[in-house]
Amino acid sequence: METTIDDMLGGRVRIRQPAKGYRVGTDAVLLAATIPSDARGTLLDMGCGVGIVGILALYRAAHLHMTGIEQDEVISNLARQNLDDNQLSTRADIIHGDVFSQSPKLQTEAFDRVVTNPPFFARQHHQSDDYRRRARSLPDQLTIAQWAYRALLLVRHGGWLHMVVPTQYLPEIVTMLDGRAGGITCMPVMPKAHQPASRILLAARRNAKAAFRLLPPLVMHKADGSYSDQAEAIARDGGMLEDFSTLC
Repeated sequence: METTIDDMLGGRVRIRQPAKGYRVGTDAVLLAATIPSDARGTLLDMGCGVGIVGILALYRAAHLHMTGIEQDEVISNLARQNLDDNQLSTRADIIHGDVFSQSPKLQTEAFDRVVTNPPFFARQHHQSDDYRRRARSLPDQLTIAQWAYRALLLVRHGGWLHMVVPTQYLPEIVTMLDGRAGGITCMPVMPKAHQPASRILLAARRNAKAAFRLLPPLVMHKADGSYSDQAEAIARDGGMLEDFSTLC
């Protein structure tokens, strides 16, 4: 597989990834920015790809240990290489396998946090020749709510689930979380001001009873197409989303 090496956070992080097909995007960077910088314990990146969410989380939070699971063997090997290249391999493990497997490392309630950028393309694209769509397609007969439920099961009592999802999937995920998690915190992500939100950043605390919070939206771009100041601080400077900073 042909790969490229790409700088992130102004060159402080370097990522090797496929030259074609599914590549690291804004969703992964924003998801990592929901992890508080003083987070501790264990973090699982469910469907970790080349490892970018976990790498950015480890970069910001010095007391985290990350486990990533990825079903594509070539991509999981790239994730290991990226951890090595960024001097983070002593704080992380990568599992090549299915997120629904019975791996001893994927025991119920095993992690303080689970982060996931779920596959979301419709299943009719699953056999597409477009690798990007195949890589981001749910397995047959699986919904995003079921994916989120599996992720939640891996979170310990009182731990946190972090997700980024297309806006249209929010109702089914919130329905799934009802009675199972609380303190649900949602931030809409808008491409530009006055445009509909395209993504939702979501965090929920397992077995908690706290009220739902809808945060002010994150606007990604100014009218001229350049990053907004807040998006710039996240994508270029390694900042985090302060509205999620209390989720410890």
